[in-house]
Amino acid sequence: MTRKVFTNTRERWRQQNVNSAFAELRKLLPTHPPEKKLSKNEILRLAMRYIGFLVQLLEPLHTGDILQANKIRNLTPKERLHHLMHSGKYLKHMK
Repeated sequence: MTRKVFTNTRERWRQQNVNSAFAELRKLLPTHPPEKKLSKNEILRLAMRYIGFLVQLLEPLHTGDILQANKIRNLTPKERLHHLMHSGKYLKHMK
């Protein structure tokens, strides 16, 4: 019986750590509205899209494409979020 209690306690602690990590990751992801509830699956998928967006944001700077870098930089936060959610380029990162 003691072993079962220990195993359950350890699993509860592990699950709390996983949930805490998802909560921290969720805080870093832009959504509209900001407090929108997301499942763990949605958090992971949005994180992959967001990473792709950040790569695309930085890539022109790395390759010297200043025009593209300025175009992306001049987007409003709402336009960036829309671009992130609807750009086919980010969806490629999902596959």
